[in-house]
Amino acid sequence: MSKHSFLTTCILTIMAASPLSAQTVTIQANRPGHEISPTLYNGMLFEEINHGIDGGFYAELLRNGSFEDNNPIDGWVLVAPHSSQTVNRGYLSRAMNSQANYEASMVNDAQRYCARWEVGWNGDPETGMANTGYWGIRLEDNTTYRASFYARRDPILEGHRNSFEGTLTVCLESNDGEVWAESEPVSLTAEWQKFTFDLTTKGIRKPSGNNRFVIYGHGKGIVQIDLVSLMPPTFKDRPNGLRKDLGELIDAIHPKLIRFPGGCDVESCTVEHGWNWKKAIGPVDERPGKDVQHWHYRNSQRFGLDEMLRMCEDFGAEPVYCVSAGIDDGYLGTPLDKMQPLIDDLLDLIEYCNGGTDTRWGAIRASNGHPAPYNLKFIEVGNENGFGETDGEGYNERYELFYNAIKARYPDMNVIINDRLDRMKADFVDEHFFKSYESFFDEVDRYDSYDRRGPKVMVGEYCCKNNQKNLGCLAYAIAEAAFLTGCERNSDIVVSTAYATLSANLNATNYVPDLIYNNSEGFFAIPSYYMQRMFVENTGDHVLPYSVKDCGLYVAPSVETSTGDIIIKVVNRSEEAVDAEFALNGFRSGKAAGKALVLTSDDLWDGNSIDEPHKIVPREEGFSAGRRFNYSFAPISVTVLRIPGSR
Repeated sequence: MSKHSFLTTCILTIMAASPLSAQTVTIQANRPGHEISPTLYNGMLFEEINHGIDGGFYAELLRNGSFEDNNPIDGWVLVAPHSSQTVNRGYLSRAMNSQANYEASMVNDAQRYCARWEVGWNGDPETGMANTGYWGIRLEDNTTYRASFYARRDPILEGHRNSFEGTLTVCLESNDGEVWAESEPVSLTAEWQKFTFDLTTKGIRKPSGNNRFVIYGHGKGIVQIDLVSLMPPTFKDRPNGLRKDLGELIDAIHPKLIRFPGGCDVESCTVEHGWNWKKAIGPVDERPGKDVQHWHYRNSQRFGLDEMLRMCEDFGAEPVYCVSAGIDDGYLGTPLDKMQPLIDDLLDLIEYCNGGTDTRWGAIRASNGHPAPYNLKFIEVGNENGFGETDGEGYNERYELFYNAIKARYPDMNVIINDRLDRMKADFVDEHFFKSYESFFDEVDRYDSYDRRGPKVMVGEYCCKNNQKNLGCLAYAIAEAAFLTGCERNSDIVVSTAYATLSANLNATNYVPDLIYNNSEGFFAIPSYYMQRMFVENTGDHVLPYSVKDCGLYVAPSVETSTGDIIIKVVNRSEEAVDAEFALNGFRSGKAAGKALVLTSDDLWDGNSIDEPHKIVPREEGFSAGRRFNYSFAPISVTVLRIPGSR
């Protein structure tokens, strides 16, 4: 018997042995209420945090290929040919180091550094410049990878004895030096040249992350190298796209609203070092990246604005652009009389996204490969800076400047505020929830008495967390699911919800929990992902009125009018099974074969992992339904009951 089967048996035994007394849920199946927002469970926050983009969703396999990290040669080592031997750090600092733009001309103005490599230094035999990526490089057999780099001989040494007269080759190989693919040799000149190779792997017995990318030097002399890249096949074959497996994982939850570029990465440690969209468009090799950001590592921005907008197109999602309100992480605000450049920059962005090719920025968008407008409809002003003590004037004053400028130029644009309204105008309010397990249940009824006269709500970020240790567990999914039943019940006012944060590389988790974790070899999703996917795939288009009697369950019933299916979401936080009696008043079918999806485990604090990625996932089971039926809900569980209608 498998462990999962044994677990299921144990749960069923508990259910049979110790159910709580029957609870009653009455649903008015023939009296549908208000419409449910089609984007209710389909929000997504896409932010560079935890190396969730560089080293995560972005498919680029090499780390610091531009030599622009704080240590310009971080991520690179010298290796002996086709062996596991690496060269010590002292040798590395002499044979391979960096050159700054005041020492040598760079490939372009965005580059401050390049690698300076003395091939055959000190009379040693051939060596290779190796990069092992973001804590490993996953390679698969019979797969084509696109490698590229810029290189030249040191122009100052032309005609000198240290002038390089040899060749360079590129290898994909194991960390032990077993070669999987190798390029033809290339010769250099004193001018920067870009070399591109399609490398098809052969002989890999099992996919793994135990691999490296190597540029081997054959000969002797000094070369300069920059902007090294290795791209695998990508999600939907985008040339500069997403890691395929992670893209498919997100595609499965059908995101409808994607908020970017943050999150806290929008304004960062200083407004001047915030996310600058104008430096994140155009040729990838000409983007300088962002050195200073909230999460304390460099953001390459190689996956930039156009890539994010095209990602939205690939997922069929509306982009929600979050702009700096002129307040940094320390709640230091840009003086109000200095705000106009920030506002003008946002208006330029809207023109870039939506303008015709006869406009300045629309023409630039077209030159960057997207002639058609992106049709951006949502702008959020600021991120979580409406509650702090801002030096000088506060968030509201800055928000009002943005709101008025946007509406004057683009009256149909939806403007989102991330603070209490306080007499301000807005189309939507963004509310964030980061709560402990117990306190999350206090938010279930939050929107029952919410003022319906004002703007609607986007829950732009939510997650349950008790500490910075638990990567994500069943407990969190149960608390969040209970909260979401309240959002569905009030989906006339709540239009979307988005889990935060989205992803993390397991080697760089400076914030947990995250919906998805990856390393170079694989990935896993936490129980909250599977709960969200259950809700996405099983939500009607109208709520159904209901009442409960002596019920410790959290319930959200709806109807899918095209089929007549009744869908009932139920959360049982008890450690005992709960028997519930359902009365579907007005349901047309006397008897029906229902389908249940159940997310549960025998341990409230258990979760998934790289080794056990499917330890806690939904199981499917059948049950008998009708106008009246009973169902026993597993302890500590999230359940979706689907009852087919007569249509």
